[in-house]
Amino acid sequence: MGNQQRRYFLSEREAPHERLNQLAALLQAGRHGEAEVQALALVSEHPLLSGAWLALGVSMESQGKPSLAALNRAVRLDPENATALCNLGVAEQRQGQTGRAVERYQKAIEIDPNLAEAHYNLGLGLRALGSGQKACDAFRGATQVQPDYFDAYFQLGLMQQDLGHIQAAIDTYNLALHLNSTHHMIYYNLGLGLQSLGRPEEAVEQYRKALDLEPNFPDALNNLALALREVGQTEPAIECCRRALEIDPVHYHANLQLNLIYMDQKRLVESELLCRKVLQAKPDFAEMRQNLARALAYMSDFDDVLRESDQALRDKPDQSVIWEQRLYCLSYHPDLSAEDIFQEFVRWGDRFPAPQTDFSTHDCNPNRRLRIGYVSPDFRSHSSRFYFWPLFCNHDKGAFELFAYSNVEKEVAWTRLFRGQFEHWRDIRGVGDEAVAGLVKEDGIDILVDLCGHMQDERLGVFARKPAPIQATWLGSAWTTGLKAIDYALFDPFVAPEGTLTRETIHRLPHSFMVFQPPLETADIIPPPCLKNGHITFGYTGRSERLNHRTFTVWGEILRRLPEARLVLDYASFAEPKTQGRFRDFLVKHGVDTDRVTMRRSPKIFPGLNDIDILLDSFPHGGGTMLMDALWMGVPFVTLASRPPVGRLGLGMLMNLGLPEWVAYTEEEYIEKACAFALDGLLLKDLRLGMRERMGNSPLMDGPGFARSVENAYRAMFDCWSRGVPVD
Repeated sequence: MGNQQRRYFLSEREAPHERLNQLAALLQAGRHGEAEVQALALVSEHPLLSGAWLALGVSMESQGKPSLAALNRAVRLDPENATALCNLGVAEQRQGQTGRAVERYQKAIEIDPNLAEAHYNLGLGLRALGSGQKACDAFRGATQVQPDYFDAYFQLGLMQQDLGHIQAAIDTYNLALHLNSTHHMIYYNLGLGLQSLGRPEEAVEQYRKALDLEPNFPDALNNLALALREVGQTEPAIECCRRALEIDPVHYHANLQLNLIYMDQKRLVESELLCRKVLQAKPDFAEMRQNLARALAYMSDFDDVLRESDQALRDKPDQSVIWEQRLYCLSYHPDLSAEDIFQEFVRWGDRFPAPQTDFSTHDCNPNRRLRIGYVSPDFRSHSSRFYFWPLFCNHDKGAFELFAYSNVEKEVAWTRLFRGQFEHWRDIRGVGDEAVAGLVKEDGIDILVDLCGHMQDERLGVFARKPAPIQATWLGSAWTTGLKAIDYALFDPFVAPEGTLTRETIHRLPHSFMVFQPPLETADIIPPPCLKNGHITFGYTGRSERLNHRTFTVWGEILRRLPEARLVLDYASFAEPKTQGRFRDFLVKHGVDTDRVTMRRSPKIFPGLNDIDILLDSFPHGGGTMLMDALWMGVPFVTLASRPPVGRLGLGMLMNLGLPEWVAYTEEEYIEKACAFALDGLLLKDLRLGMRERMGNSPLMDGPGFARSVENAYRAMFDCWSRGVPVD
């Protein structure tokens, strides 16, 4: 569909030459070898006959032979021969001389405006030069000259799609369908257009039509799988990916998408097996190697995570998704020091050049209303909403002008609620980092705040360009970004004590660096289940990548010391049958009596917490929302103060609640505290029934107070900047 078109018939002035007509017929029939032989004979007899040289050049070009000499001769003999000019342009473009070819097409059109192929080839040339809109005009010109020119409609649709004019492209493809309804690529590209407009059901229909015409079309199968996922048909999507991989076992997108589905469904064993199978066939498939590292981390098995991730990075050192997943996985690694992990963030950040900034004209008045920009993909039904809401709805809108830069993929009810808290809302999904940085500058933002860190769909590339005089990071992945261009990280004295490693300057809020707004519907608190069961039930309700050989060994010792105790592991990874089997093997290996372990996924986490007496926090990377959820249901937790800041989130919560005795500082102390608290049912009852009141009276749920502390931090940051005081 993308090949240049040629006119094989010759100019009218040469038509009387019968042998030229015969050559034209041979070329039209695709008999290029015979045409070359006859053309050679004709040019030897009539060396000044332009049409003979043109026929020779076309026949040679069609066979992949050097044709420029013959076509140049044809043009020199007849400079006004539009067909010769057009074919010479085709040959030059194939030789990489696109600019010269475009000049040939333009000259051909001047001579013969009705030469549709010249318009068409001009479009292809302009597209190759990056002149998208001009290419559209050229393809449109071809259709005006020749209304039944199917290829021109098709290329016009492709170009409109590339330019982001999706509805126009869909309209063009529908016009092309009236000319040819049997070409699979039209339906495929219609599917792409409809899918990008958020119409996956219609896209599914178009991909199926493409596959009816071309069943062995892995790209269509892959995109059909993507559309099926969007409409909730996961198993058919998996089947489509598998069919695509039967056709092309190392298909890039189908492999990545199938693995993504497995990861979404916590089918971690199947993810690992897929990755290993693909890597056996294609060892340099770096993305799948990093996916293998991620699957292993999600199964709490970190033995080979660093090795596999290192290899992926060697193969593709600048692939953003590899870096994103690598930093995420290494943050949980139980055997790396904080210094080791920190240096990886620095290594990532050093890939960005120092930004060129000039804020000399920025308003330095510290007493005015400051413009604060928040950048996040999580203005939606994400756990971050429990922490965003108390800040945004308590901001002093008279003193601060709020801007949201939303990288949300799909707007939901929570998105609309957040939108109502901002004076200005910017949708930046799909907008390049440079353009977003320009928008931030135009908005005159004083302080730009990252709310994501290195979590999924981060936009740290915007911050690397330093579009605001002051930049900060808060919440998100709760550690450093690794960027020199971000000035501050907001923490508190508990999670980020002196010596905490961050690229940014730490600004410590006075109490807690986050406040919690529980969902409206949770569950009623009941007395601790040990009073009814006669035994203690420990629990863990967080992500499996936070667990490792150290946590399992410690938990195994707790169960050994308390022979009647039970352990509940409540998360999606633990409920998937094959993955559950892997976890059981891993637990046994590290001394856990699996006969006393229940693995499940509660339909709703809050009622599920009513089955647990004491939550066991993970380490060296601690829990976050998992711990807040437990506290809201009255379930206390034992935490190990580990590497800051991500290993001390539980410590911060407990210190703000006035429960420092639940914090351990060694693994042995963790075991001892868990066992001691397990024997005090009355203490557990009093804590459980009074926990919500305790939380409500603590900084953990003081939204107005938290907002004031954040605003004071912003004022202090801006005051330093306006006075020229360097960030420490």
